[in-house]
Amino acid sequence: MTNRLLLALETIVSWLDKQQAPYMIFGGIANSIYGNPRQTFDIDVKISVPSKNEKVDFIEQLRKIAVVLPEDPMQFITETSVLPVTIHEVRVDLVFAQLPFEELAIERSRRKQFSSITMNVCSIEDFILQKAVSTRQKDWDDIETVTSIQKENIDWQYLLQHCRDAFRFPERCHHTHENSKHAMKSQTNDTHELRNRMNRFNAWEQSYIKQLSEEERFKQFVELFELSMSSDTATVEKAHSEHIEQLARIARAVREKKRRTV
Repeated sequence: MTNRLLLALETIVSWLDKQQAPYMIFGGIANSIYGNPRQTFDIDVKISVPSKNEKVDFIEQLRKIAVVLPEDPMQFITETSVLPVTIHEVRVDLVFAQLPFEELAIERSRRKQFSSITMNVCSIEDFILQKAVSTRQKDWDDIETVTSIQKENIDWQYLLQHCRDAFRFPERCHHTHENSKHAMKSQTNDTHELRNRMNRFNAWEQSYIKQLSEEERFKQFVELFELSMSSDTATVEKAHSEHIEQLARIARAVREKKRRTV
């Protein structure tokens, strides 16, 4: 059986490379590459498409390989900075870079391999920075795990500097020049707005996941399990543990559904 996740990943990466679009893979796949496999059946791509006209053209070209999920994609992007699509029945979340640190992250991305697919992947430092905007506990758990695994490979000076720049609060800096305070306040407001957009998308995502049938979720489970079995021993053991928990949740949902129909 062809793994749909790999097929979708190969399709979107090949298309973006041909379009010469600045992009990077982050999220769950980057998590796996950096030693912390997450059992999520989607693909996260950050892209740089600055103007509205470029976005409109990008979406039209994208429709040739993907099903665009929002009825009004431009409005959805305005509200969330994300365009969710499906490719080979796999959800691909295209996240449009809004802030300087996101654009820089794309510039710093590196060619890496996942399974047999070579693509642009965010650096370890930028993986952590993308996660740090989130308010979800699982994202902070990922930061802790990847930091522990990759601590010898992290550019700590770059990471800490950009953490300070993106997330500092100017009201705590009593001796800072007024112009610097204004710049930091603007940057902090931008970060808060980015977080608000992420929260709006997360709410949409939860609604989308709830609409998936137990059969589709089980199918995803099987494909993820097969994919994880090709990894190293430590990854396989971690994936096995997570899969058992996920399978138990699916089994409970199926059992509850049957109980309600009796």
